[in-house]
Amino acid sequence: MSFVGLSLSYSNKKLGGALYNENTCTLSLLEDISEDSEFKLLDTLLVQTNPTHVTINVSQSDDFIKFVVDKSNEARRPSEDIENDEYIPETQFTSVSSNIPDSASLANSNIVPETQDFPDDDQNNGPVKQFQLTECPSNTYSMDDARRLIKEMYESGQYQRGNVENYNEAFKIDKSYINMTQSIGALLKLLDRLRVGVEFEDCSLKTPIKTINLLTIRTVLEIDQDSLTALDIFDNEYHPTATRIFGRKWGNKPKGGLSLFRFCNRCSSSIGKVVLKAWFERPSADLETIVTRHEAVSFFLDDQNYESVRNIKSNLRNVKSLEPIFKRCKEGTVRPSDWKAIFTSLTCAFIIKDELVKCGCSLKLLENYNEYFSKDVSCLLTLFSEVIDFDGIEENNKFVANRYIDRNLDRLKDFYDNISDFLTDIAKEEFTKYNLKACSVVYVPIFGYLLSIPCNVPMTQTRNIRFIFDKDTNKFYKTPRMEELDEEIGDILFQINDLETNIKLKLQKRVIDNINDIRNILKIISLVDCVIALASVSKELKWCRPTMVKESILELTKARHPIAECLSIGSYVSNPIHSGGDYTKVKLISGPNASGKSVYLKMIAICCYMAQIGCFVPATSAKMGIVDKIIIRMYTLDSVLDGMSTFAKDMKQMGMALNSSTGKSLVIIDEFGIGTIKETGLGLLASSLNYWIDKGKINCPHIFASSHFHSLPNYLRNDPSMISYHTMQYRIESESLTFLYCLTTGKVEKSFANYVALKNGVPYEVVKRSEQVYEEIKKGVDISKIEKLNYDDDERDGVIEEIMQKYILQFERCELNEEYLEFFQSLKMEFMEAFDFGDDDDEDSDAEIFQLLYIDT
Repeated sequence: MSFVGLSLSYSNKKLGGALYNENTCTLSLLEDISEDSEFKLLDTLLVQTNPTHVTINVSQSDDFIKFVVDKSNEARRPSEDIENDEYIPETQFTSVSSNIPDSASLANSNIVPETQDFPDDDQNNGPVKQFQLTECPSNTYSMDDARRLIKEMYESGQYQRGNVENYNEAFKIDKSYINMTQSIGALLKLLDRLRVGVEFEDCSLKTPIKTINLLTIRTVLEIDQDSLTALDIFDNEYHPTATRIFGRKWGNKPKGGLSLFRFCNRCSSSIGKVVLKAWFERPSADLETIVTRHEAVSFFLDDQNYESVRNIKSNLRNVKSLEPIFKRCKEGTVRPSDWKAIFTSLTCAFIIKDELVKCGCSLKLLENYNEYFSKDVSCLLTLFSEVIDFDGIEENNKFVANRYIDRNLDRLKDFYDNISDFLTDIAKEEFTKYNLKACSVVYVPIFGYLLSIPCNVPMTQTRNIRFIFDKDTNKFYKTPRMEELDEEIGDILFQINDLETNIKLKLQKRVIDNINDIRNILKIISLVDCVIALASVSKELKWCRPTMVKESILELTKARHPIAECLSIGSYVSNPIHSGGDYTKVKLISGPNASGKSVYLKMIAICCYMAQIGCFVPATSAKMGIVDKIIIRMYTLDSVLDGMSTFAKDMKQMGMALNSSTGKSLVIIDEFGIGTIKETGLGLLASSLNYWIDKGKINCPHIFASSHFHSLPNYLRNDPSMISYHTMQYRIESESLTFLYCLTTGKVEKSFANYVALKNGVPYEVVKRSEQVYEEIKKGVDISKIEKLNYDDDERDGVIEEIMQKYILQFERCELNEEYLEFFQSLKMEFMEAFDFGDDDDEDSDAEIFQLLYIDT
């Protein structure tokens, strides 16, 4: 069996990886993607790649390690270094045994540990073939080693195209993805260790790598970080308008700005917010999953369920994340407040379940939800209410048990409540017995019960009365009666605490035994919270449910950009989106600057993104096919760390679109080609669009491109079934330009850039000069021949010399005053044209010319 090695790294709830296939000599990279404790994406990845070898970082989370181990063909090796943990991993609505095998022993070297040869198992018909698992120490996943090995891969010739691409490896490998980069380093070490493909070659020869590409998970919509930033999916930067318009309702924290996630986050609980963010970070590309979510949103939007939804939301506020409490339960460090958090969360969860039953909820998203509210959890909830004194916990800041749970405990508590009177009676007896003027009986930890006597009161010490210590104005003695109290009563409070601790430990064990069931209940609650949040925002902002189909089609009527609409001062202008089916798949949009082209392009991508999250879309109607990738060439974030220029990053994004887009992808291109000279940028954009047009409707992605290259249509294939031209409407009235922000069919040949520049504060002189240069260029004048407004000394002297050479013969022929005056007038006009002096009749211009000639002379 050929070697297929997969290296994985999971940290900060992000999963990254690297895959090497011996047959094709291909290194595939999985950029960091959000992954939760259910590891559904990891499971899909293992099925999709079917690896023979898997390496993981043994120092990462136990649930991640256990999940991979359960998928492997070997049991974990025992180790004294890592204790056997009873942590139960999160899996969706399933009971999992808490017995976890021991961890693997760790190697001390900086290389991958020895691994056994993978057995050839053709008998395995399961969805995932068994693989050889290697658990590596953390230094195998060192970031420094990974950078060094990647550099060596390029420089040593291990990567066969390294000589071509070595000038900037960031085109292929984005090292900002930490988990992916670490996985590459660990995989390269594994290849060196196993000598994959070069077993019988010279030891200096490394495993060959012919190509490097990106690895994508089929069930997830693929979108890169730059595209998320361009679309404002998550908070980027502070926008003061948010405070003015939305105030407290939408949030006005300076540390975050406007984003789609902030708009949609109406979750009442923290666990609901976590699920919603996971949906945003991993939009689905699975039709069934998307439709299931849309059905759930529609259900909670139904007016018949209004009262139930309101009751559910009021209870969701009291549901807390219990994972930290579960951890403290296992560690034996439960806080007093934790008991109320568990009780309140579970109580509200059961109320929410009752409301779901009441409104007849039978959603596939919450399939068989009633079964997860088990009798064991219900009994635990009853036990909490009967055993725990929540008021006592709040008052004493410690665990307190209710009365009538333990007779001995009740007896001790009754005695402790009346101990003051009891000790007063004992003090009276001692007062009489020893003929004292004043005394009291106190309990001091370690010393026990003591007789306290003021220092000025004489006390006769005998063999039966021992002085213990003095403090402030009192002396403390141990009398026979005090010793009897130590024997008979002892530390009452300690005994009470001891009994209550035993009760607490029993409850603690019951909680641990039911952790998996409680987790399943909280997952149901978090899904309900997430869906209700999407339903609330969809209802408030009048979004519609999209009809999802298998065909590659986008048909939206009166679509709107959700963020731009909420920020719009006046009425928002909606626009249609049509692509695929009976419509063209390539749209070229031209139009004036600031006319709404970029907002329209972002609106298209956001609508597709929202639909595949499971949310409704801002439109009056929508029919949409599944999009597998959203690639946006719009937003470029420069950084000196990656060593790439702005144009290089633009080309990387365009290269990704050309190489990886399919007939179901969405490609947004905004002003591509302006980062270089016009001819080159125009050629690159035209060639790219023609490349997609030639693919035909089935294989061509949805292309929406905007450009100010007005000659671009002349270089594109003339195929009306594939490409159409559009522009944004505007109106000119008495030297005033009004943008209508409405998409229409057609082309424009003027961008009105100078008008927009003037309206945005550019000085009039600059705009006027820009218009002059533009008009000259339109006439075909070479830019180097256009007259200048300002000259340096050498340029000025050259122009003067050229003019004087032109008129020197005329000057020499002058004899009469009229001839001299005519000569001077001609010379004056030449200088005025060259140096932009005043009017013809301006006497100052004559002085300026003479001054110029004087300086030059």
